[in-house]
Amino acid sequence: MKTNSKKENQLRLRISLIILLSSLCYTFFLNTINIESIKKQNPENLQQNARSLVYNSTVYSIDNYWYLSQFKNLLKHGSFTVDPDKQFYEVRRTPVYPTFYGIHYWLFGEESSFYYIRFTQAFILALAVVALFWAVYNFTSDYSIAALSASLYGLFPPIVIAVYYTVTESLSTELVCFLIYFLSLCKTKGSNRDWFLAGLFFSLATLCRPSIIFAGAACFFALISFSKFSLQYIISKGIYFAAALALLFIPWTVRNYTKTNGDIVFLEKYYGDPMDYGMPNIQCRQWIACWINPADFTSEEISNTMIGNINSKNPADKNEIIKSFTNRLPARAYIGNTKEEINHAFISLYNYYVHKSQPDSFKVDSLEKVSVHSFLNLKTNFIAASWKDYYIITPLLMVKSVVLQSNSGTLVFLDNYEQSFPKKAVKAILLLLSLFSFCAVFLVFFAGKEFRDIAVMTFLFTAFNMLIIILTIRYFEVRYNYPIYPFLFTTSGIVMIRLKNRLLNLRK
Repeated sequence: MKTNSKKENQLRLRISLIILLSSLCYTFFLNTINIESIKKQNPENLQQNARSLVYNSTVYSIDNYWYLSQFKNLLKHGSFTVDPDKQFYEVRRTPVYPTFYGIHYWLFGEESSFYYIRFTQAFILALAVVALFWAVYNFTSDYSIAALSASLYGLFPPIVIAVYYTVTESLSTELVCFLIYFLSLCKTKGSNRDWFLAGLFFSLATLCRPSIIFAGAACFFALISFSKFSLQYIISKGIYFAAALALLFIPWTVRNYTKTNGDIVFLEKYYGDPMDYGMPNIQCRQWIACWINPADFTSEEISNTMIGNINSKNPADKNEIIKSFTNRLPARAYIGNTKEEINHAFISLYNYYVHKSQPDSFKVDSLEKVSVHSFLNLKTNFIAASWKDYYIITPLLMVKSVVLQSNSGTLVFLDNYEQSFPKKAVKAILLLLSLFSFCAVFLVFFAGKEFRDIAVMTFLFTAFNMLIIILTIRYFEVRYNYPIYPFLFTTSGIVMIRLKNRLLNLRK
């Protein structure tokens, strides 16, 4: 027995090392290609989102502002906040990724932090691929399924490219992999330690990327299912899981309570405008969400264009700026509203930005109310004219955006893919993989009863994630899907191997 156990441990170690080294090599290879593509397209390194570099190391993201300043402000001003001059910004972002980056900043300094963090993140990704492999094996007892699921995750370009960024996507999916791993141990062993570590990684993942809170439904199901409905098991193991949650969430919540003078903030919260564009921008986005995914016609782009023109030394005519937006509007944007009403709303937004940087706060407040009311009227008129479009057709279009997605916006080496068959092929493969992974959420229920646990867990997390995006936020960016991919690729691997086996059986 000891000999067999020793051989099994040696086998596990060899497999883990192979996966680890393969993941590292692939990660550095793919990111080198991406970095070289950025340098080729932007030789002067003009600051562009996902198309320029920070200190010739990581890829620049417009979200760097929201994640990299907290620790610096802690060291400089004694306040862990995005901006010490803005009220309540202490609770604007969850703490895990800012702290993770901050450790690199503290150890290596400003410039070198961007250099070394790539290697840390690449190594954590490699560990996550190993963890997912063993997690899937624990759930399925099948090396083929484990290898395929881990490969789908570890080779998926958007996740691999993310480790050369300094945003939550650089770390969040890996934390989900570790969560799945410890949940798999909770099924096979069920020790108090495993349940505590599962709770700990659930807390870390959620405090890195708040949407991972919806994986709580999967964790709760796991507790019920693994217990075989034993109340004693549920209580005894649930205590350890809850203790891990309390270890991280209670200090963070208490700290937020004191910083906000009495608000209970478990994760993060913004007061009013979340992105400093003003409340009219929020109402503009809510109107856009009536007829399209706002990521496809962004209110931020509208505001940035207006602000940029106002601040320009040679500004274009205001009416020309407004016309540039109205000319791009699809027919559905005019449901319930005339062109004149939409023009009036855009003009009110422009006028608001003209005075926003000026000291006359009374004028700004007045213009803000006018603009907010204008866009609110557009939304109200849209819903009154066609509730079916608002509650049915637009959500279905959002589902299409979520599912039929190549996730290739950060893959610079695929830019201008229309002119290259290989690039088209890669884009097509990524799109088909996304479509298949969402279909597998349902198909896995026909793969066998032995996969029920991971099937239900994947369904719950995916369903909650999509419902919040489509019905509550009514806004989708590809990064919103990242946390569910470790689950999606697990069920995809199960379905693919089962389909392969059935096809082979049919040929016999």
